[in-house]
Amino acid sequence: MYAIDFTHKDERFFADGTLAYTYYNEEYYDTKDIFTSSSTSRGDVDDREQDTYTATFSGGYRFDFGPVSYTPTVGLSLERIDFTQRRTYPYDTAGTRSTAKYDVDLDETTTGLYWDNDFLFGEHWGVKVGNRVDHVDMTFETKEPSHLDIDDTMWSWTVAPSYHFAPNANVYLSLSRNYWFPSPQYYYWAGNYGSPNNLPENLKPEESLTYEIGYKHHVNKALNIAITGYYTETQDKFSGYYEGGSYMGQKNTGDAETFGLELELDGRPLSWLGYRISGAWINAEWKGGTARVYEHPSNTRVEVDLDGYKVNGIPKFTSRVGLDFYPYEGLKASIDAITTGEYYLDYTNRVTYPTKTTFDASVSYSWDEYKFWVLAKNILDEEVERAINSDAELTGPGGTLATSYYVLDGFYIEAGLSVRF
Repeated sequence: MYAIDFTHKDERFFADGTLAYTYYNEEYYDTKDIFTSSSTSRGDVDDREQDTYTATFSGGYRFDFGPVSYTPTVGLSLERIDFTQRRTYPYDTAGTRSTAKYDVDLDETTTGLYWDNDFLFGEHWGVKVGNRVDHVDMTFETKEPSHLDIDDTMWSWTVAPSYHFAPNANVYLSLSRNYWFPSPQYYYWAGNYGSPNNLPENLKPEESLTYEIGYKHHVNKALNIAITGYYTETQDKFSGYYEGGSYMGQKNTGDAETFGLELELDGRPLSWLGYRISGAWINAEWKGGTARVYEHPSNTRVEVDLDGYKVNGIPKFTSRVGLDFYPYEGLKASIDAITTGEYYLDYTNRVTYPTKTTFDASVSYSWDEYKFWVLAKNILDEEVERAINSDAELTGPGGTLATSYYVLDGFYIEAGLSVRF
């Protein structure tokens, strides 16, 4: 990744922008059946490349009209994604296997324009009103051939009144509508697997309406408090889709609602000691939609109404507790405990993944415009997996759960050096 950032801020005028380019290349080797099958399609290789170009700019100016302060901010963002995939069958020496279904070209351009308005009335009252329009122009095609053109416009907005009961404290309410457009990978999966129940042209953005109330207070250097409660209604929520035990991509599964409560505390009570505490409680439920699951103990496929079930894959709580140590000027050492609560793997809440806690540690040293750092993740080498069994499949009638486990990173270390210009 290569990026250039610039920032300017004075008493009234501010502006910033970014130019970035990211190159991604992945080669996926499907080796699971090389020695157990004689099929010419075994050991297939997918070569994926993605170029992402990003440009953003925003700027604003503060106007004062007596006791009223008004700060408008306008911004523009542009993102261009070029994605290609080519498949080969190294054991198909006769060239009889067609790759047309798996050879994919995708071009996506997203243009965003927003206008935020921040009003302050005297010393206590304020309100923020924002609007954003995103336009997506995407072309998706395979060599089958299959061709899809998408032209979509999404309008997001937010309204957030606030009350500042102290110079460094406020409470606020907000109401906002936002969209999440499917990633290129979702279109690739839908086109690749080819289920008539989840085609690329059927994918559409998630739409969320969120109500939020919050309290933020900088008490002193030893204590900063942030408490947030929210309720979100989501339409056309995505989730993994399976048929006959086979993955068929991500699909607009149904509607959902989410209640959440978040707490953040941090501070530096001593010159050599700081702390960070954060936690989130999450209750996400389906309010509509259907899914195909396996009945127990018969292990036969049925279609169920999801209304009232917890959304699979979302933990009931998350937390982080961290300590920062400053033994010398420029030197910082940190230790963090990160906990992810239990969550359901399947749509009908019969299969769970247990609570996991991992520990991270880091050391950094800063001098002049330089910073050197070392980060150690999962230092106790806790076994953490990505578990998959959303349809609660069994190994057979009356059998055990056929859950797949993909091992995630254990203990590892990374180091880096940064320079400020």
